[in-house]
Amino acid sequence: DAPVARPPVPGAGDDAPPTHAASAFSSNGPDRSKAGVGASLPFGPGASPRASKSLADFGMLAAACHRAGRRRDEAIAHYCTGVLLDNQGLPARANVAYERMLQAALHCGDARARAVAHNHLGVNLHALGQFGGALESHKLHAEVADTAGKFVAFVNVGLAHAELGEHAEAAEAHQQALRLAIRTSSQQGESLACANLALAGRGVGDLEMARSCMERRVQLAAALKDTKAEAEGLKALGRLAVEAGDLEQAGAHFEQAVSAAEADELALNEAKVELGVNNGQVGFEEWMAAHFADGQGEPTATPRVDTFGF
Repeated sequence: DAPVARPPVPGAGDDAPPTHAASAFSSNGPDRSKAGVGASLPFGPGASPRASKSLADFGMLAAACHRAGRRRDEAIAHYCTGVLLDNQGLPARANVAYERMLQAALHCGDARARAVAHNHLGVNLHALGQFGGALESHKLHAEVADTAGKFVAFVNVGLAHAELGEHAEAAEAHQQALRLAIRTSSQQGESLACANLALAGRGVGDLEMARSCMERRVQLAAALKDTKAEAEGLKALGRLAVEAGDLEQAGAHFEQAVSAAEADELALNEAKVELGVNNGQVGFEEWMAAHFADGQGEPTATPRVDTFGF
């Protein structure tokens, strides 16, 4: 699957907690969009003293705000609790905090807080394998989010549908995401939506749509100088060509992937493996053709590279 990087929190790194409470629901606040991606805090997994103290502090703050009728501040405190628990690898417990955040947001009518809560709930439900629940959360996120948030929500709706084996619905959701990316002139968003739509197209057996979307993904990745995405897209095109039986074209794509991935050692090695497997298959098929050309019988099966998944 293809992830979306969530927007950075103002004044902090991409994965840092908000520098102050008010930034939690800012227009470019932490909309997490790829299932399983948690907020990264300065401490690692496990309950460090700092984490435990912070959890206790936010718990007391949320209770105090609730008693005082300050429901928006309560929502922010629950949000911070959820982020801390996510960082410790406890998505189920984090979702308890996000549910409380949602209730506080509903009480005070804060649509942005509702959007953030639905997004975080959906991300964690997806990570927990509860794809039906994740789908519902992402749909609710789409209902209340702004344009950027709707893009994230539709990407996640598509990913959840795909996990449920509902590839036609996944394709429809990714088409919605693509329209939003084009409307807002977001090349990064369009690139991601095209990659996801290619996967959905392959899921419904439309290899032509998958190829066209992945070609667009490669073009955009090259324009954005995203060499990793470009190499991955070229490898995906190679695999699609293998599935279509065009090994010559597949080889060309894998060679291009090797060139694109030269700056990334891991991507380069993966691309070389793909190229080697493809060339090996081409050589084997040439041998088969020569071996059976003299009427020595027909092969009972054609060897095939396993190409499931991009």
